Amino acid sequence: MEENLIRDSIRKEELQLEFFEKVKYFKVPLLCVFVSLVSFTQGFQNFSNFSLSEITTKIGFVFVILGIISFVIKLYRLKLISVEFSVPNVAESVMKLAVERNWETELRNEKVIILKTVPIKGYDDYIVYNRNEGEKIYVFFNGKKILLRSIDNLDNFAFKIQNGENSANEKAVINRIKPAGNSGLKQ
Repeated sequence: MEENLIRDSIRKEELQLEFFEKVKYFKVPLLCVFVSLVSFTQGFQNFSNFSLSEITTKIGFVFVILGIISFVIKLYRLKLISVEFSVPNVAESVMKLAVERNWETELRNEKVIILKTVPIKGYDDYIVYNRNEGEKIYVFFNGKKILLRSIDNLDNFAFKIQNGENSANEKAVINRIKPAGNSGLKQ
């Protein structure tokens, strides 16, 4: 992750991605837009007639709506979770958690730690879950608080439609830096 993206992520409290990472991240909304364009133009053959009675036009509207919903959800998932920490040496606590959970360290400096989870083995190799190669956990340091978010690993173009592991990763980091009984989670 480039230094300017790290600074912008901390300043805006929103995960900033490079162009190709954004394309990979927003692949489902882009696919929905493409399908709706194909439906509206009847396979890119008819650009002038637009009839609401056509089934292809109705299919196009369904995919436009699905694309908008998917885009809004994914855009919301880029907002960083802000947590004030109460443990000393928060970076060491996060790294200790990473070692305990067998997470790989992709980047570590005074402003950010980027961790990569290793996918659960034992699933069939043809399931998309294995090919997605886990998630990436971004932990940014901003004074007495950290900003974090776990998203799907963008090193692979595979589709993954769920965020249960991402939420579990975020909760694990929050529980490590803010022991039980403390509140202060802002999103």
